[in-house]
Amino acid sequence: SAMWISIYPTTLTFSKKLSSHVYLPAYYSIVFGISNMLMGFTISAVSKRVRNFAQMPTLIIGAVSYVTAMLLALLSTPSWATNTPTDAPTPLIEPNPYLPLILAVLFGIGDNCVNTSRTVICALILPEKRSQVFAVSKFHQSLIVSVLLFVSPLISMPMYFGVMIIFTIASVLLYRNVVHGVQKVEDSVKKDKIEQK
Repeated sequence: SAMWISIYPTTLTFSKKLSSHVYLPAYYSIVFGISNMLMGFTISAVSKRVRNFAQMPTLIIGAVSYVTAMLLALLSTPSWATNTPTDAPTPLIEPNPYLPLILAVLFGIGDNCVNTSRTVICALILPEKRSQVFAVSKFHQSLIVSVLLFVSPLISMPMYFGVMIIFTIASVLLYRNVVHGVQKVEDSVKKDKIEQK
């Protein structure tokens, strides 16, 4: 969450080509919040119709949103705009005031999807201790964010991109294993109930 809440918005003020748009970070935050809420409504509606939608499908949507947003951020942000004012060129895409709003939508979608998936799996793994499991997961997330923000003066946009891609891939793979384990347990419980009848 450090990337889309503080690091990327910082690049909007440190990138010389966007610094004249003084309200852009505020617009970015508003669009992020709205897209985050709308994704929550969408997941809620679809989950009523599609079994287990809030698990792996939602995480995949979040991961794709993150990777797409990170790739666009990487290609449209000067490397060191994460921590210092710069007028350096961008790798590929010329910065404009509309692209950060598109990224806000993607980051908002990704944020809600990942948080929803995490909440659902925490509730399924230990239903009697779901709040404690969720608190532990948020603690680890906060710890990683704190470390990332602490070392942020040393990290450029390409480095953030690499770190985020590694975390995204690892999260999807680990989450998939947990979901698979939960589904095995659910299937065996259903089988036992059928056999008891």
